[in-house]
Amino acid sequence: MTGTALVTRAEISEIVGYRNLAIEKFATAFQAIDEAFATAAKAAGGLQFYVDQSNASRAFSRGPDERARFLTYLRQQADRTIWGHLIQGYGFDKLMDRQAHQEFRDQLEKDPPEVSIETAYSTLANLAGNAKMIFQRGIANAFAKLDRRFRSHDGFKIGERVVLTYVFDAYGMWNTHARHEDTIRDIERAFWELDHENDPDPEKRSVPERYAGIIGQINDARPRGLVRGAFTVENEYFRVRVFKNGNAHLWFKRDDLLKRVNKELADYYGEALGAGSDAVEDDPLARQSTAVAKNMGWFPTPDAVADRVVGEAEMNVSRWYAEQNNLHFRVLEPSAGEGAIVKALCRGMRESGATFSVDMIELHPGRADTLRETCQVGDVIDGDFLKRSPQPIYDRILMNPPFDRGLDIDHVAHAVKFLAPGGKIVAVMSASIEFRTDRKTEAFRKLVETMNGNIKDLPPGSFAESGTNVNTCLVTLNRKRA
Repeated sequence: MTGTALVTRAEISEIVGYRNLAIEKFATAFQAIDEAFATAAKAAGGLQFYVDQSNASRAFSRGPDERARFLTYLRQQADRTIWGHLIQGYGFDKLMDRQAHQEFRDQLEKDPPEVSIETAYSTLANLAGNAKMIFQRGIANAFAKLDRRFRSHDGFKIGERVVLTYVFDAYGMWNTHARHEDTIRDIERAFWELDHENDPDPEKRSVPERYAGIIGQINDARPRGLVRGAFTVENEYFRVRVFKNGNAHLWFKRDDLLKRVNKELADYYGEALGAGSDAVEDDPLARQSTAVAKNMGWFPTPDAVADRVVGEAEMNVSRWYAEQNNLHFRVLEPSAGEGAIVKALCRGMRESGATFSVDMIELHPGRADTLRETCQVGDVIDGDFLKRSPQPIYDRILMNPPFDRGLDIDHVAHAVKFLAPGGKIVAVMSASIEFRTDRKTEAFRKLVETMNGNIKDLPPGSFAESGTNVNTCLVTLNRKRA
């Protein structure tokens, strides 16, 4: 054919060779991928992990950078699956309460730790070593988060029953938002482990699978056909009554285990358990407790809480506003400890146009000396704040009083008498003030309402670093201007 270059046999042979080699390499690659998945499944106890096809497509078509990202994605997916196998396959999930499960799931979703001999062993050893704390926290969380409107609930002590609202939705299914299935499971775990902790047979010590316990009984008894209905189930530990409105009451049948659960709660919450309902005096607000808690009820205020206190005090104002109003804040810290709140005040006022001075009262002589050395922004006064005569001269009172036997109420009620017109109190208090029904606490809630105040819950565990897991809140009180 005139004008057309002849293609040699050698050139055709080379092209076909590359073609055949490419197909062979693709086949080898797919075989290697299959082998990789099979090998990963062995590491994960037979579980397969999911791979997003769009990620795979980009990796194969868009060059080295995309492949590197894809390999990172594969590593994370493999590690998520393997961690799930390690936790569930070796029974560690039974040690974990709802909070531990959620924290674990969140970590896996965000960025699973790379599985190695060291990380796997240390993580599982840490879970085993902290089993008691996790167990106690599971009890505390199960009860502290219940609806406080019901008198049988107490953030510190379990009564004869608990009331669970909206356990089932309108179709008779577990309410996934309330997650009371997990709450009941945590309660069952507590009773089972205490009942079997000394059993020589490790199989009997192991908590039954979810559907082999009270959850399974409830599922077997609840009506079918996407409707709610009333029914009752019972085992050796509980009697559970479910109502047509989807609520449920759970009664405890073993008084001996109930007492032991309350002891575990006392151990978990620490010395501040003295603020429990049995310890609060059922007296009018004017009567004050004279009991002295261990270490004088002192739990250092963590920096995050101290910063919240200062923020609620609303003292950081512009220079123009401070000059227009001639702002100088006279501040009182009536239970100053070693100055955590005062130090937070100094941090928070760096950008403020206003000036301030602080009077710090501290009962403990050693801590008072520490204040003089480290918080040189005002006067340090030795003594008991509750015995000081009121002087209504302070613009702000910032405080974290002792909680033992309702002393936090006594301190804040006394502090009101020191507040100048237009002044504000911000106090860290036991969360028990929100739901106790004794006369003293009810009178205090009325005082908060009268002084246009508010109560805001602090996150659970806010004082864990200070040695107590007591639930706390911030209370703000405002005195009207003259």
